[in-house]
Amino acid sequence: MNYNNFLNKILYLLNLNKFYAILILIISILLTLYCIVPSFPSDEIIISFIYIVPFYILYIFFVKTTLENLNFIRMFIYPIILGTLFVCTIKCISIFGNDYAELFFFISIFLFPICLIITEIYAIIQDIKTFRNTSLPTDDE
Repeated sequence: MNYNNFLNKILYLLNLNKFYAILILIISILLTLYCIVPSFPSDEIIISFIYIVPFYILYIFFVKTTLENLNFIRMFIYPIILGTLFVCTIKCISIFGNDYAELFFFISIFLFPICLIITEIYAIIQDIKTFRNTSLPTDDE
């Protein structure tokens, strides 16, 4: 495969997946900002639970359905999703008290990089498989 075909195939795959990639990126940024910026009353667990947890659950369903349609550039999207889930999980756990959030943070500070590396390797393998199995529409003519 020459350089021109390689570049055309990458651009073709990026063009097919740009909507889902941008959508996941925007939703992840908004949810992360929503979890970081506002300060909810820590003494009212039910109100904090209503403010945070439904968005967290909706994000998980949104990511699940969107990842089914995403076929390329997973190596950029998967770490963003994992980071967003990490931040939101800390915020959800902090509803029940900062001690639990700190405990989760200190335990996961070792697990998060391992999960990130495993996820990145998986995403790169999936992107390579997609790249190899994709043919340009002009190749069929």
